[in-house]
Amino acid sequence: MTAEMLKSIAELAKAVSWPLLVLILIVTQRKSVTDFLSNLESLTLPGGIEAKIRKKVEKETNAILKEDPRARERPSERQFEAAERIQRLANTANPSVVRGQMDDLAREYERVKATMPSGDERTRRMEVIVTKMRTLGLAAAPLLNEFAKSDSPGRRLAPVAVLEVSPNADYLDWLAKRLDAERPFIGYHAAVALEVAVHALDRADQKRIRDAIREAKGYLGPDRTGSDRWKTLDRAEKALQEAA
Repeated sequence: MTAEMLKSIAELAKAVSWPLLVLILIVTQRKSVTDFLSNLESLTLPGGIEAKIRKKVEKETNAILKEDPRARERPSERQFEAAERIQRLANTANPSVVRGQMDDLAREYERVKATMPSGDERTRRMEVIVTKMRTLGLAAAPLLNEFAKSDSPGRRLAPVAVLEVSPNADYLDWLAKRLDAERPFIGYHAAVALEVAVHALDRADQKRIRDAIREAKGYLGPDRTGSDRWKTLDRAEKALQEAA
Protein backbone atom coordinates (compact mmCIF):
# COMPACT_ATOMS: atom_id res chain seq x y z
CA MET A 1 0.00 0.00 0.00
CA THR A 2 1.53 3.28 -1.05
CA ALA A 3 1.98 6.34 1.15
CA GLU A 4 -0.55 8.19 -0.99
CA MET A 5 -3.18 5.49 -0.40
CA LEU A 6 -2.52 5.54 3.36
CA LYS A 7 -2.98 9.31 3.37
CA SER A 8 -6.31 9.00 1.51
CA ILE A 9 -7.59 6.39 3.99
CA ALA A 10 -6.61 8.60 6.95
CA GLU A 11 -8.43 11.58 5.46
CA LEU A 12 -11.52 9.45 4.85
CA ALA A 13 -11.50 8.18 8.42
CA LYS A 14 -11.14 11.73 9.68
CA ALA A 15 -14.08 12.91 7.54
CA VAL A 16 -16.32 10.08 8.79
CA SER A 17 -15.32 10.27 12.46
CA TRP A 18 -16.68 13.74 13.20
CA PRO A 19 -20.28 13.11 11.98
CA LEU A 20 -20.20 9.77 13.77
CA LEU A 21 -19.02 11.43 16.98
CA VAL A 22 -21.77 14.06 16.71
CA LEU A 23 -24.39 11.33 16.17
CA ILE A 24 -23.17 9.42 19.24
CA LEU A 25 -23.32 12.58 21.35
CA ILE A 26 -26.86 13.38 20.18
CA VAL A 27 -28.10 9.87 20.97
CA THR A 28 -26.40 9.55 24.36
CA GLN A 29 -26.93 13.14 25.52
CA ARG A 30 -30.40 13.71 24.10
CA LYS A 31 -31.84 15.46 27.19
CA SER A 32 -28.86 17.81 27.50
CA VAL A 33 -29.10 18.69 23.81
CA THR A 34 -32.84 19.34 24.16
CA ASP A 35 -32.27 21.60 27.17
CA PHE A 36 -29.51 23.42 25.31
CA LEU A 37 -31.73 24.03 22.27
CA SER A 38 -34.54 25.21 24.54
CA ASN A 39 -32.23 27.69 26.24
CA LEU A 40 -30.85 28.72 22.86
CA GLU A 41 -34.40 29.55 21.72
CA SER A 42 -34.80 31.82 24.76
CA LEU A 43 -31.63 33.65 23.79
CA THR A 44 -32.20 33.89 20.03
CA LEU A 45 -35.99 34.29 19.77
CA PRO A 46 -36.87 37.99 19.35
CA GLY A 47 -37.80 39.16 22.84
CA GLY A 48 -36.06 36.19 24.48
CA ILE A 49 -37.84 34.51 27.39
CA GLU A 50 -40.65 37.09 27.26
CA ALA A 51 -41.54 36.04 23.71
CA LYS A 52 -41.22 32.38 24.65
CA ILE A 53 -43.68 32.74 27.56
CA ARG A 54 -46.13 34.72 25.43
CA LYS A 55 -45.97 32.10 22.68
CA LYS A 56 -46.45 29.29 25.21
CA VAL A 57 -49.44 31.00 26.87
CA GLU A 58 -51.07 31.41 23.46
CA LYS A 59 -50.45 27.76 22.59
CA GLU A 60 -51.73 26.46 25.94
CA THR A 61 -54.83 28.65 25.77
CA ASN A 62 -55.69 27.45 22.28
CA ALA A 63 -55.30 23.82 23.41
CA ILE A 64 -57.50 24.37 26.48
CA LEU A 65 -60.32 25.94 24.46
CA LYS A 66 -60.08 23.39 21.65
CA GLU A 67 -60.49 20.56 24.15
CA ASP A 68 -63.40 22.21 25.96
CA PRO A 69 -64.88 25.51 24.72
CA ARG A 70 -66.68 25.96 28.06
CA ALA A 71 -63.30 26.11 29.78
CA ARG A 72 -63.46 29.84 29.04
CA GLU A 73 -66.00 30.16 31.82
CA ARG A 74 -64.28 28.20 34.58
CA PRO A 75 -60.89 26.50 34.99
CA SER A 76 -60.61 22.95 33.67
CA GLU A 77 -58.10 20.31 34.76
CA ARG A 78 -56.03 21.10 31.70
CA GLN A 79 -56.06 24.76 32.77
CA PHE A 80 -54.36 23.92 36.07
CA GLU A 81 -51.78 21.77 34.28
CA ALA A 82 -51.08 24.55 31.78
CA ALA A 83 -50.64 27.08 34.60
CA GLU A 84 -48.07 24.78 36.22
CA ARG A 85 -46.11 24.50 32.97
CA ILE A 86 -46.09 28.27 32.51
CA GLN A 87 -45.00 28.73 36.12
CA ARG A 88 -42.00 26.45 35.57
CA LEU A 89 -41.07 28.36 32.44
CA ALA A 90 -41.54 31.76 34.13
CA ASN A 91 -39.24 30.74 36.99
CA THR A 92 -36.37 31.41 34.59
CA ALA A 93 -37.57 34.98 33.92
CA ASN A 94 -37.61 38.25 35.80
CA PRO A 95 -40.98 38.86 37.57
CA SER A 96 -41.38 41.99 35.44
CA VAL A 97 -41.96 39.73 32.41
CA VAL A 98 -45.08 38.16 33.95
CA ARG A 99 -46.23 41.55 35.23
CA GLY A 100 -45.89 43.02 31.75
CA GLN A 101 -47.87 40.24 30.12
CA MET A 102 -50.65 40.50 32.70
CA ASP A 103 -50.75 44.25 32.09
CA ASP A 104 -51.06 43.64 28.34
CA LEU A 105 -54.01 41.31 28.93
CA ALA A 106 -55.59 43.81 31.34
CA ARG A 107 -55.40 46.53 28.68
CA GLU A 108 -56.79 44.14 26.06
CA TYR A 109 -59.78 43.39 28.33
CA GLU A 110 -60.48 47.09 28.80
CA ARG A 111 -60.12 47.76 25.07
CA VAL A 112 -62.53 44.94 24.14
CA LYS A 113 -65.02 46.05 26.76
CA ALA A 114 -64.87 49.67 25.58
CA THR A 115 -64.95 49.12 21.81
CA MET A 116 -67.20 46.10 21.24
CA PRO A 117 -70.98 46.16 21.64
CA SER A 118 -72.40 44.14 24.52
CA GLY A 119 -73.25 40.60 23.49
CA ASP A 120 -72.04 37.04 23.11
CA GLU A 121 -69.07 37.88 20.88
CA ARG A 122 -67.69 40.45 23.34
CA THR A 123 -68.19 38.03 26.23
CA ARG A 124 -66.41 35.29 24.29
CA ARG A 125 -63.43 37.58 23.62
CA MET A 126 -63.22 38.57 27.27
CA GLU A 127 -63.41 34.92 28.35
CA VAL A 128 -60.42 34.10 26.13
CA ILE A 129 -58.50 36.89 27.87
CA VAL A 130 -59.41 35.45 31.27
CA THR A 131 -58.24 32.01 30.13
CA LYS A 132 -54.85 33.50 29.24
CA MET A 133 -54.71 35.25 32.62
CA ARG A 134 -55.43 31.95 34.38
CA THR A 135 -52.71 30.27 32.34
CA LEU A 136 -50.32 32.89 33.75
CA GLY A 137 -52.02 32.61 37.14
CA LEU A 138 -49.52 30.55 39.14
CA ALA A 139 -46.60 32.56 37.80
CA ALA A 140 -48.42 35.80 38.70
CA ALA A 141 -49.49 34.72 42.22
CA PRO A 142 -46.70 36.77 43.89
CA LEU A 143 -48.22 39.89 42.27
CA LEU A 144 -51.70 39.39 43.78
CA ASN A 145 -51.56 42.29 46.21
CA GLU A 146 -50.22 44.72 43.63
CA PHE A 147 -52.96 43.98 41.11
CA ALA A 148 -55.77 43.75 43.69
CA LYS A 149 -55.13 47.36 44.77
CA SER A 150 -55.17 48.76 41.25
CA ASP A 151 -57.63 51.41 40.03
CA SER A 152 -57.78 49.65 36.67
CA PRO A 153 -60.67 47.17 36.14
CA GLY A 154 -58.47 45.10 33.83
CA ARG A 155 -55.73 44.85 36.43
CA ARG A 156 -58.32 43.88 39.08
CA LEU A 157 -59.56 41.13 36.77
CA ALA A 158 -56.04 39.67 36.81
CA PRO A 159 -56.02 38.67 40.53
CA VAL A 160 -59.53 37.23 40.17
CA ALA A 161 -58.17 35.00 37.39
CA VAL A 162 -55.13 34.12 39.51
CA LEU A 163 -57.39 33.08 42.39
CA GLU A 164 -59.34 30.80 40.04
CA VAL A 165 -56.22 28.60 39.76
CA SER A 166 -54.41 29.51 42.99
CA PRO A 167 -56.94 29.96 45.84
CA ASN A 168 -55.80 32.06 48.78
CA ALA A 169 -57.82 32.30 52.00
CA ASP A 170 -56.56 35.83 52.63
CA TYR A 171 -58.45 37.05 49.56
CA LEU A 172 -61.86 35.50 50.24
CA ASP A 173 -63.38 38.74 51.53
CA TRP A 174 -61.81 40.67 48.64
CA LEU A 175 -63.43 38.24 46.19
CA ALA A 176 -66.81 38.62 47.87
CA LYS A 177 -66.62 42.39 47.49
CA ARG A 178 -66.09 42.02 43.72
CA LEU A 179 -69.79 41.09 43.50
CA ASP A 180 -70.56 44.62 44.68
CA ALA A 181 -67.69 46.71 43.34
CA GLU A 182 -67.29 45.28 39.82
CA ARG A 183 -69.33 44.79 36.68
CA PRO A 184 -71.06 41.39 36.24
CA PHE A 185 -68.26 39.86 34.16
CA ILE A 186 -65.62 40.28 36.88
CA GLY A 187 -68.21 39.46 39.54
CA TYR A 188 -68.97 36.16 37.83
CA HIS A 189 -65.31 35.15 37.83
CA ALA A 190 -65.01 36.17 41.47
CA ALA A 191 -67.88 33.77 42.19
CA VAL A 192 -66.04 31.05 40.26
CA ALA A 193 -62.92 31.72 42.33
CA LEU A 194 -64.97 31.28 45.52
CA GLU A 195 -66.31 27.99 44.17
CA VAL A 196 -62.76 26.81 43.44
CA ALA A 197 -61.78 27.79 46.99
CA VAL A 198 -64.45 25.45 48.39
CA HIS A 199 -62.71 22.48 46.80
CA ALA A 200 -59.09 23.59 47.19
CA LEU A 201 -58.66 25.24 50.59
CA ASP A 202 -58.30 23.50 53.97
CA ARG A 203 -61.27 22.54 56.14
CA ALA A 204 -59.99 25.11 58.64
CA ASP A 205 -60.97 27.81 56.13
CA GLN A 206 -64.56 26.62 55.68
CA LYS A 207 -66.11 29.26 57.93
CA ARG A 208 -64.28 32.04 56.10
CA ILE A 209 -65.41 30.63 52.75
CA ARG A 210 -69.02 30.35 53.96
CA ASP A 211 -68.97 33.94 55.22
CA ALA A 212 -67.53 35.16 51.91
CA ILE A 213 -70.18 33.34 49.87
CA ARG A 214 -72.98 34.74 52.01
CA GLU A 215 -71.48 38.22 51.78
CA ALA A 216 -71.29 37.92 47.99
CA LYS A 217 -74.91 36.74 47.80
CA GLY A 218 -75.92 39.67 49.95
CA TYR A 219 -74.41 42.09 47.44
CA LEU A 220 -76.42 40.51 44.62
CA GLY A 221 -79.72 40.57 46.49
CA PRO A 222 -82.79 38.35 45.96
CA ASP A 223 -83.62 39.87 42.57
CA ARG A 224 -80.45 38.33 41.08
CA THR A 225 -81.18 34.70 42.01
CA GLY A 226 -81.44 33.73 38.33
CA SER A 227 -78.06 35.15 37.34
CA ASP A 228 -74.98 33.03 36.60
CA ARG A 229 -73.25 34.75 39.52
CA TRP A 230 -75.95 33.63 41.97
CA LYS A 231 -76.08 30.10 40.53
CA THR A 232 -72.29 29.77 40.89
CA LEU A 233 -72.37 31.00 44.48
CA ASP A 234 -75.29 28.71 45.26
CA ARG A 235 -73.41 25.74 43.83
CA ALA A 236 -70.36 26.69 45.90
CA GLU A 237 -72.46 26.95 49.06
CA LYS A 238 -74.01 23.52 48.51
CA ALA A 239 -70.58 21.97 47.87
CA LEU A 240 -69.36 23.51 51.12
CA GLN A 241 -72.31 22.04 53.04
CA GLU A 242 -71.61 18.60 51.58
CA ALA A 243 -67.94 18.84 52.59
CA ALA A 244 -68.75 19.83 56.18
